[in-house]
Amino acid sequence: MDLPQSDTDCQGTTVYFPLTPSLALLGKFDGRTDDLSADVFAVGDLNRRILNNAGRQIYAANKKFQVFDHVTLVGIDEVVRRMRKHEQESAD
Repeated sequence: MDLPQSDTDCQGTTVYFPLTPSLALLGKFDGRTDDLSADVFAVGDLNRRILNNAGRQIYAANKKFQVFDHVTLVGIDEVVRRMRKHEQESAD
């Protein structure tokens, strides 16, 4: 296992753990410590980051799941449609 040797090796690293539909832990090794509220766009951006790093499967609790694609909020049905389109284009 290749663990960081010092705190400076972790600078710029952010760790995100969704705990419940309305609570998550977000930590930055070199960031501030505080309790923060996130609007729907911030949550959608974090959802997008998780999807970008997912393997072959994604899960959503319900149809209210949203991803922010830097232009608009996108629902889970649109996410799945885009992923299928990308998969088909990659296969061609």
